[in-house]
Amino acid sequence: MAKQQAQTHITKDWLSSIEKDEEEMKAKVQQMEMYINNAASNSLKELQDKAEAHFQLLRGLQTWNWVQKRNIQTQDEQLSKLQKMSEAMS
Repeated sequence: MAKQQAQTHITKDWLSSIEKDEEEMKAKVQQMEMYINNAASNSLKELQDKAEAHFQLLRGLQTWNWVQKRNIQTQDEQLSKLQKMSEAMS
């Protein structure tokens, strides 16, 4: 009987230890989930900010490219007029 009581006591202590470990693990998991959610949220925000900056930069480059294209077209037209004037004088 004493042996059975001792075994019961050991089993209860072991079970208590396991339950304590389980609670500690749950707390650690919750902390990790909070960290991951915050880190992922921050990373997504940073990526969105970078994407927006790149988008704005691309828009600026497209506008600059359009202006340069128009300038080249204007210069081409002026050059064509000058060439025709030069041919007419020759």
